[in-house]
Amino acid sequence: MAVVAPLPAQGERSREVNKLLCAAAILACQAAFAAPLTVLCSVDQPVVEPRQTAVASVLTDSPAGTPLRYAWKATGGSFTPDNQSTANWSPGAAAPGPYTLSVSVASPDGSAGDCSLVVFAGRETRGGSQEPARQIRSAMLLPGKKEAPNFGLYSYMLLGSKPNAANRDRYVAFLQAFTDTVVAYDKLTEQLAPPQLNIAYLPVDREPPPNFKVEDWLLDHYDYDAARKLLESIPGTHTGDGPYIVSADHPLAGAGHPPAKYLFEDLTTVPVPIVKFWVNQFRIQTAQQRWDRATLSGVAVRIRTGLEIASIAYPEIRGSIATLLKGN
Repeated sequence: MAVVAPLPAQGERSREVNKLLCAAAILACQAAFAAPLTVLCSVDQPVVEPRQTAVASVLTDSPAGTPLRYAWKATGGSFTPDNQSTANWSPGAAAPGPYTLSVSVASPDGSAGDCSLVVFAGRETRGGSQEPARQIRSAMLLPGKKEAPNFGLYSYMLLGSKPNAANRDRYVAFLQAFTDTVVAYDKLTEQLAPPQLNIAYLPVDREPPPNFKVEDWLLDHYDYDAARKLLESIPGTHTGDGPYIVSADHPLAGAGHPPAKYLFEDLTTVPVPIVKFWVNQFRIQTAQQRWDRATLSGVAVRIRTGLEIASIAYPEIRGSIATLLKGN
């Protein structure tokens, strides 16, 4: 014989309904007031040719293991896949020009965030075998050489002292990360006029050979004296070994000539595994700006956001990010 549970009395039913309504209201309020996710978009290449792909990714401050939902979209081209934290974007048959890639991220607790960035679809080119070396050499600031005119932002990759046992690994990671990205970001010169671009330099004491290695030639021929003079352009006392990244709206002119606007990044105490991430974020975020109408403060916010997310894995820098990155 089936057992049928008795129906609650009218008063009990009202209380049960009220409990359910209250629970639903609490859940709705929790979703409505869930803290927004902090998200940051990045891409491995700012310019891609028709048969190439750009690897877009998004970082969040959500706890590890959270089952996030991702939805990528673009103003042209296509993503594969379009529902993961990393996706490949291909311009396909899209016409050359800028395309906005964006992603929305949602968490089960109702928190969400979104971000976007611009990637250029370029025309197919066929560069010679010496092209990458030529482009990297163009980023070297030789004695007596003047910075190229009319750029929107000037950045300098500076080492504060000669290498030693304490800083060598950090220096190598810093220089390698920069030289690895020069070729990719040089392609932006085909898409944008100089006033819209950031140009970045490494001071060296002589013309580099056609091919060189960071740990051999570049550390030996980095111009440490020139770097210290450039560093003196920024107000304050900078006693650390660095590396430093200094960005300004005009070429640096040395002590007594502080730039009107600048971004100062001190990587002296940054763990070696974070150095490459930091340099990459700097290149990505400065490439997203159009310097005829943008400010350094926006770049500082995005770089800081990336570092705060990365610092989840490196608690030793979590409390010091504000002192490592300053602007004016």
